[in-house]
Amino acid sequence: MIIPYGPKDPRVDVKFLDITMLVREFSIRSFSIPADHPDAANFITSSPFNGRKFELVLCDGQALRTHERAKYRETMREARRLLLAQLIFGMTRIKQGGTFVILLHKAEAWDT
Repeated sequence: MIIPYGPKDPRVDVKFLDITMLVREFSIRSFSIPADHPDAANFITSSPFNGRKFELVLCDGQALRTHERAKYRETMREARRLLLAQLIFGMTRIKQGGTFVILLHKAEAWDT
């Protein structure tokens, strides 16, 4: 499907945010986040697209080495955090019988 005006089209709703910071998506209550957590002020308590279901879900986000991130997030686990966040977010928003497309590098590796 080609959307003629992209983000300006009323059928398109684009949000740029760090999906790993959506605490409500992971059943984390905001009061349970420690005040001394390095990103305490950056957690997002809204729930984008809540209640909406989609026929097509694309999960293609990647944690690149070149992305700037906080010191505590500079581990190999960052890619796994992003993958799991995409899976949770996507699986809760897909319609029954919908299509789920996910990019996996080295799909044969158990920790991809």
